[in-house]
Amino acid sequence: MFEDQKKRTLKIVKINKYHQFGRYSMAEGTTVNCEPCGYDGLSKSAHLWCNDCGEGFCDKCVKEHKRTKILRCHHLISITDYLRSAELFFDENCEHHKEPFEFFCSQHDSILCLKCFQEHHSKCKISKLSEVAKGSKTSTALTDLENEIQSTNQNFAEYHEDEDKSNTDLKQQEQNIRDEVYNIRRKINNHLDQLQENLLRDLEIKYNICTKNVNEYFSAFKMYASEKQVFIGIRQIGNILYKQKQEVGNNLLNQTKLSLELKTNDDEKSLLLDLKSFGDIVVRESFETVKFKDPSKKQAQLNIQKHDSIDRIILQLHHSVKIKNYLSKTMSLTACAILPSKKVVFVDNENRRLIVHNEDGSFGVDFKLEDVFDLTPVCRSKIAVGVTKGVMIVDIDTKKVKRTNTDSGKAKWGICYGNGKLYIVSYGEIRIVDLDGTVSKCIPLQISVVFNVAVRNDTIYYINTDTETLHVIDHSGNQLWTFHDIRLKRPTCFRSQFSISLDIDNHGNVFIVLPDYDQVIVVSSDGQQHRVILDKSNNLKGPSGISYCQETHQLLVCNVSDGGASIYDIKS
Repeated sequence: MFEDQKKRTLKIVKINKYHQFGRYSMAEGTTVNCEPCGYDGLSKSAHLWCNDCGEGFCDKCVKEHKRTKILRCHHLISITDYLRSAELFFDENCEHHKEPFEFFCSQHDSILCLKCFQEHHSKCKISKLSEVAKGSKTSTALTDLENEIQSTNQNFAEYHEDEDKSNTDLKQQEQNIRDEVYNIRRKINNHLDQLQENLLRDLEIKYNICTKNVNEYFSAFKMYASEKQVFIGIRQIGNILYKQKQEVGNNLLNQTKLSLELKTNDDEKSLLLDLKSFGDIVVRESFETVKFKDPSKKQAQLNIQKHDSIDRIILQLHHSVKIKNYLSKTMSLTACAILPSKKVVFVDNENRRLIVHNEDGSFGVDFKLEDVFDLTPVCRSKIAVGVTKGVMIVDIDTKKVKRTNTDSGKAKWGICYGNGKLYIVSYGEIRIVDLDGTVSKCIPLQISVVFNVAVRNDTIYYINTDTETLHVIDHSGNQLWTFHDIRLKRPTCFRSQFSISLDIDNHGNVFIVLPDYDQVIVVSSDGQQHRVILDKSNNLKGPSGISYCQETHQLLVCNVSDGGASIYDIKS
């Protein structure tokens, strides 16, 4: 993987080397001919190169070049400098139409040829490339690019260092495991030796006991008995012995004798049979990689305060809301919002209406709209509603509805408000729109369908249900981090398969509803932690909408069809 990245960034590395050393050049002795002289059938070496014309000029022709008014502003460099930097020049023609770049689209941050402009950007804000390119050499963008190149090289160097360290660590880990295996074997050997010594010692003791009893009896008889007792004893023992000999002879087969045997411990047999190995060698795969340092992302990350831990987040039920069916029809609540005034608003996509409930949970008013899917608060009493062909601004106090034309001609899905602008999800892009409908920027996405979006400060959040991944990007489309969970798949419990709703708190933590699992989870502001904070025990049944209020620090969650919704106070 690293080698592939290295190949893809080869040109960047070359550029960086040129900036550092100024020695990246063509072969010595390479010459460039004068193009105007060549047109006249002459062969002369060029002394100057025009970056704008893309041709070389001899001393005579360059004077003619400078005499022409329209050509005086062209950028001329020496042939030596041209040869040094020739491989750094980028293609100035469109790769699709093979025509020269002439325009720049600020909305899509794209350089265009005439056909690109006519086919795809006729409604965008277009500038001449020659105008926007002025001052590029002294611009902060060039400085940022140089810093980014240097940062990339540093990242590659750190990657090599980490790779070498990883190999060294693996070798050391192998030796440590070998030493541990030998140590385990030594301990087992020592233990078995001790068991053997204990058993043999016990054998010796019991053998001595068996042979000692008879010898001790006759020794005591000889030492302590009188002559008379010995005389009587000899005859009595002799009689007894005679009788015993007869019994022994008659009962030889029933003879009882002392013997020694080894009664093994069953645990020992079990140990030998069950112990197949000392252990297993486990290869643990770590996903901790070198984190590339990107200065352009630092500012976005500074704007988010982080909780020490999402485990400190506690939800306390404030009150519940019950939304009534419209004319006894089935509801499909696809979105909800809690306003700073503590009024709550719901989208009933099935019946194309907007439902407002008061702070105490009682019904307030409803609005009949066209095919509506999502909504977002824009101030204390106004909300923006995404409809099929545009956006509706609804004042829930005055009950006035105003249409805003975003001029895209595409269906609208998710919508949210942040930084004084609307963020609208359409097919394959997120459009940033002023409240008057003026599109200020378009952020292309790698997938065609995203249903919901959330914004906090300079960070944009959306979910790709096809890959079950939460994506977090900046306003340039650069990915900051991702979170993957199999539960982030497209819900199957809805009749219409919409996406998964999400919202962000003041600390950058992400609240996500999981309709198929009757759960709400919270993901930490860096994507490293997550946990379930609401489930079926909180009366969740196909949760479909979620909304966080920055002013009141409350969370609103609604179910898709049973009309149930709850407001929670967030404490930490």
